Amino acid sequence: MRETSRELEALIRELRESARSGAFRILFAYIAGANARAEKIAMTAPVATAPPAEKIPMTAPVETAPGAGGVRMRFFLPARYTAATAPRPTDARVHLIPVPEETMAVLRFSGRGAEADLARSTAALRRAHVAAATDLGAGTSFSMLRTLGEAYKVARLRGGTLRATDALYLATRGAAAALHLEDTIGSVAEGLEADVVVLDLASTPLLAWRGGLCESLEELLFVQLALGDDRTVRATYASGRLVHDRDQGPAFASGS
Repeated sequence: MRETSRELEALIRELRESARSGAFRILFAYIAGANARAEKIAMTAPVATAPPAEKIPMTAPVETAPGAGGVRMRFFLPARYTAATAPRPTDARVHLIPVPEETMAVLRFSGRGAEADLARSTAALRRAHVAAATDLGAGTSFSMLRTLGEAYKVARLRGGTLRATDALYLATRGAAAALHLEDTIGSVAEGLEADVVVLDLASTPLLAWRGGLCESLEELLFVQLALGDDRTVRATYASGRLVHDRDQGPAFASGS
């Protein structure tokens, strides 16, 4: 995954050229030193291409005049550059254009980027699933709430964010989809296995106080990610059978 920042990584290069390889050479020359400061710029991923008659999303201006066999390609500058500090291109076909903040999935592959290769890589990206889980070996806690809270911190450190509702999805239906089991588990719906975790949103005095100040479900869930732990899990059901009751101990231990 790659995140672009509205303030720090706000530049792409755009041009129309007769072939993809020609477009790449012109853009590569720019980052290799064909600019007003003769400065070498690190290459980043992804490299985006589009037909000349197609508008590249989130750019302005965008050339839409048709052209036979043409291609429009863009590179993304490293985050340390801004529109004011990026080296000016010496080739008039290369333009620096601000882009809004966005998150994109990137897949690296070798070769010249033929249409068949691009189609295979695009299909592979569309099949990709994202989930959140914990097994302690890859983290510091068995608590899914604590793990999601840490995921939020990592996202913020990288300049992004993680909505509480998205985090909940990644730990439930998103995790099921990653295992190709979304038709069996991950949601509360007719025909699916009744694997359910019941949360106590006021499991501690602090959560009870902070939860009382929440004005939306999103905020209430975020408070659970920030302050919740294993005490927040009130009960757990597997295939509809109670297997854990926080206040009574594990149901299976008593044979119920």
